[in-house]
Amino acid sequence: QVRDVEQRLLGIVRELLLPVVTEATAFVEFPGAEPELQEVPLSRLWVVGRAGLRLGQRVTWGGADAELPRGSIGILMAFRGEDDASVRFGSRGRFRFNARELLAAG
Repeated sequence: QVRDVEQRLLGIVRELLLPVVTEATAFVEFPGAEPELQEVPLSRLWVVGRAGLRLGQRVTWGGADAELPRGSIGILMAFRGEDDASVRFGSRGRFRFNARELLAAG
């Protein structure tokens, strides 16, 4: 899911256009808007959801290590690149994960 920072609409990216010469854009479906499918410059879009997760959501990592014991709960802070997500685990700091390795925490 993405949010158009100018129109403040929440939508779903349906297609990316990555031309060499001009600015990259995306065709985004904005349910209830007119028209529903709009071409929007990527510079106006902010990713707010991916892999069934949303920014600000409480999440846990499916794994465990010395820094993050199993069951540690953090807050999803940002999506990075194609698949990565940044999660803040309180005083332990921020960690980067593949978004598919994260689970919603109750």
